[in-house]
Amino acid sequence: MWGPAKRICIDDTYLPVLVMVLLEDHGADVPWMLSRFEHNFSLGKRYALACDALAVSRPLGAQGRSDIGKWLLANRKNLERYCVGSGIAFPSAFVRGAMTALYWIAPSPMPMYYPSTFEEAARWCVDRLEAAGEPVGIKTRSVIMHAQTAVHSAPRRG
Repeated sequence: MWGPAKRICIDDTYLPVLVMVLLEDHGADVPWMLSRFEHNFSLGKRYALACDALAVSRPLGAQGRSDIGKWLLANRKNLERYCVGSGIAFPSAFVRGAMTALYWIAPSPMPMYYPSTFEEAARWCVDRLEAAGEPVGIKTRSVIMHAQTAVHSAPRRG
């Protein structure tokens, strides 16, 4: 499901791996993204987040970083309870560094991993779920194959 600005997509097909795609200039969809995470908490099940941010070449703007930082602090208990980790694939070492800095300001309540490929992020998420004792079936494992072949772009407008 794409956010209203068509810059963030969240896909629950592979739960307990939640798949997210970030496109450049995704700040307008951040409030929607955070509401989707809150919806996921309401399901009462543990998950890992595999994020394909390979289309992102620069850090999120100050407002988006602030919104996420405040949200992380406000939702720390739910994140600790439900999210076993987030693997976010960025193509740029600069952007990976900016993300690390964000979590210095608002430390992450769950493990974070910033690989350079979406496949690595998906595989890490499956491994985190298994390490946490969560059941991982064939459908969930297929997120790795999906990540190997995924090419994401914004949906057509209109």
